[in-house]
Amino acid sequence: MKLGTSQIREIALLVLYQQALNPELAPEACMTYVLENLDQLKQVVKYEEVDEEGLEALKDKEQFFEKQQQSPSKGNDFTAIDFEEGEELPPYLLQLVSGVLANQEAIDARLDQSISGKWSVKRLEKINLAILRLALYEMFYVAEDRVPKVVAVNEAIELAKRYSDDRSRRFINGVLSNTMEK
Repeated sequence: MKLGTSQIREIALLVLYQQALNPELAPEACMTYVLENLDQLKQVVKYEEVDEEGLEALKDKEQFFEKQQQSPSKGNDFTAIDFEEGEELPPYLLQLVSGVLANQEAIDARLDQSISGKWSVKRLEKINLAILRLALYEMFYVAEDRVPKVVAVNEAIELAKRYSDDRSRRFINGVLSNTMEK
């Protein structure tokens, strides 16, 4: 399986999201589920196709949705990825998923310090929380020469553009910017 870093990051996000939705499942089961269903990411609901009431229903169900049409040139075309059982997974994918899960308590504590106002980690939508956890892991647990903090923030914003709304994207940008300054 040949994947770019952005694709690996996006798959890690989806695994972490599945884990947040199904905490009783082992991370390996979540990873297997995501990898076996990557082709379904092309059938994502777009904001433009849903009215306000329908959008809220999707958010309540924690469905994947994206704000805008993504072009295949962005490196997010998962239809070409053919995951076969027993195939070795990219080491960075395993590092991201296991690293976020192993350091989740410390990451959440750092997030709580960076979130202002009435928000807390417990009040965030699961997809936004997964994006923030992944970004903070890359910012503070991955070597700066591997992933500079600015790149981690930019990648998180790109993921928020794809899987969240504009308000959430701005919120994620603000939290990560605030975290970088501390």
